[in-house]
Amino acid sequence: MESSGADRRCGWVPEPGVCLLAATVVALELVGRHLGLAALDGAGRPYALNASASGLLPAVRGHPLLGTGDFSTRDVEVRQLPPAAPGLPVLLLLRDLARPRTRARLFGVTEQELRTLRHLDGGCTATEAARRMGLSPATVRGYIASLHRKLDAGHTAALLRRGRDLGMLGD
Repeated sequence: MESSGADRRCGWVPEPGVCLLAATVVALELVGRHLGLAALDGAGRPYALNASASGLLPAVRGHPLLGTGDFSTRDVEVRQLPPAAPGLPVLLLLRDLARPRTRARLFGVTEQELRTLRHLDGGCTATEAARRMGLSPATVRGYIASLHRKLDAGHTAALLRRGRDLGMLGD
């Protein structure tokens, strides 16, 4: 991003870091992936850089792992991005984990069925998903059958596509 002639005439020429940060915020808003972008100030306190982050930050403020790396809470996944250049703040990418649960409830999908759907989306078979969830394969196959019925999907690929379209799975 370059400053315009008007900016230069007024004596304001943005720092390269400010342009990079602004471009990142605009890109996230345009993508519309329900991602929040925040940064850490000099004292390690997070501040929101977009509207999504404003809603998600209260869930992670004061968390002991904030600023030390990636972590997840029940409702928010936090990924720490190193500064793009010296002097720029550490950025935090926040993903809303509660939104898919809310969307699932609208369609009558239970928490366990949503977990099963996420495992299928990650490439697991019913048996692998059962092992990871600590359940029997028959139980997980029952969840899958229920998901097919609730989401009106005839096969696994359609089920996953429907889950994404309805906002239950990530992009």
